[in-house]
Amino acid sequence: MNGKTGADSERKKLLAQIENRRSTIARQGRAFGIHLILATQRPDATIIPGQIRNNMDFRVCGRADSVLSQIILDNTSAAEQIPKDARGRFITGDGTVFQGYLFDEGQL
Repeated sequence: MNGKTGADSERKKLLAQIENRRSTIARQGRAFGIHLILATQRPDATIIPGQIRNNMDFRVCGRADSVLSQIILDNTSAAEQIPKDARGRFITGDGTVFQGYLFDEGQL
């Protein structure tokens, strides 16, 4: 759910103001060296609008199908280059694959 579904008009106005300010930070932040870090479990267009996505210089994606990889990275490399059994492996927008550290709670 994107936060707007089922919200009353006052909440929708507040969410629109927050999104507008977040867009301004993303747009102007590039010029001033401000880094905006956004994370989401479901990266569809309603969660992170195109205006914000287009102003993000660096993107990272974990294992994803080709549709989600296309949304996050603007290509399908996450689906093609990260095997399904590769836990903690990520790919950046420029194609660099890296392994994050995996904390196994069973071994702690």
